[in-house]
Amino acid sequence: MRIVYERAVGLDVHLKMIQACLDTPSAQVAGGRVQTQRQFKTFTDALADLAGWVSDAGAQVVAMESTAMYWLPAWQMLERRCPQVQLILVNPHHVQQVPGRKTDTTDAAWLAELAAFGLLRGSLVPPGDIRQLRHLTRYRHRLTKQRGSETQRVLMLLESAGIKLGVVVSDINGVSARRMLDALIAGERDVEVLADLALARMRAKIGDLRRATTGNFTDAHAAMLQVMLDHIDHLDGLINRLSEQIRPLMAPFDETAAHLATVPGFGLRVIETLIAQTTGDMNHFPDEHHLASWACLCPGNRESAGKRKSGRTRKGNPELRHVLTEAGWAASRTSTYHGALFRHLARTLGNNPVGRKKAALGVGHSLLCASWHIMKHNIDYHDLGVDYFTQHHDPDKEADRLIKKLHKLTGKNVILEPAE
Repeated sequence: MRIVYERAVGLDVHLKMIQACLDTPSAQVAGGRVQTQRQFKTFTDALADLAGWVSDAGAQVVAMESTAMYWLPAWQMLERRCPQVQLILVNPHHVQQVPGRKTDTTDAAWLAELAAFGLLRGSLVPPGDIRQLRHLTRYRHRLTKQRGSETQRVLMLLESAGIKLGVVVSDINGVSARRMLDALIAGERDVEVLADLALARMRAKIGDLRRATTGNFTDAHAAMLQVMLDHIDHLDGLINRLSEQIRPLMAPFDETAAHLATVPGFGLRVIETLIAQTTGDMNHFPDEHHLASWACLCPGNRESAGKRKSGRTRKGNPELRHVLTEAGWAASRTSTYHGALFRHLARTLGNNPVGRKKAALGVGHSLLCASWHIMKHNIDYHDLGVDYFTQHHDPDKEADRLIKKLHKLTGKNVILEPAE
């Protein structure tokens, strides 16, 4: 096998130490290789020593595994001190050692050897400003999930007290619902007074609100509810603070964000997360299919002996998957191509909760592919039309489907006759 890099370094990175291996040509044996091992601490001064050792050795490539966030300080130090060296971050699952021969020394040597032969495929590591944007959007995503969990606890607490407010209102954190919860905490138990706190469109549901606020709400429930609402308010404040820090980092992508805003189902947070996770530079991905595969939003490819085993998607970027699925749900309620795509996939996959979840993921995949074209060519979204599947599918099959649906709804037979 041909040597691609004459001088390669492999790093096995841990919390407290880094095992480094330098793979170079042997001076004694023609065509042979020699490996030199060194160990470094992970303090900043030790990382500077590592960068100096790599530079003095004349290394052409440095490979390391993606281990939590432990790799990042070493990567940043080498990025600053050794700009002439190619850095490769690899997925640990792609470089598994032979079982029974796994030590820090052999791991570093194995990485160096694979790097020398050019057998490693590097992961996408964004530039510094995008890495900062990633940290902020990912932490905001986690806080948003915490807020959702705390909202579920509020609903469960109200259920335990017989308060069915979650059945009537769509958002327990909405203005009308929050006024009623604050009144319950303050000691108000009169259902007429509580229902009358509804505002705007909620006033049409005053009758149901009287029934929903009738229960056994005690002072103990009030104390717990106050703590939960305070926690939600605190999380809202933190989420807003993060959004304010994200805004200036998004300034270079204002034009791209404006184009992405034309996509159905895409809100500001979806756009910010999409740009942060994909870097906004589509030159990293040859086409939209590579982007979908990188994000693990395409069907799995598992086949053996001519039989397809499973089409389950792989685990990928959780933040990107979450926002695109949410965007898929939002687009499903629009009169657009993606709304029609959701209904088409739901019919194909089974119009049940599981099938609809798969359909939302499929719409998210389509939205991601559309985003590739938008970010690649700096254009607005062009909708194919809500009647796309009616126009492009077999008209006879579509007619048969509609006839069966009418028969199921009315119990009557439908006969088609040519129009005059």
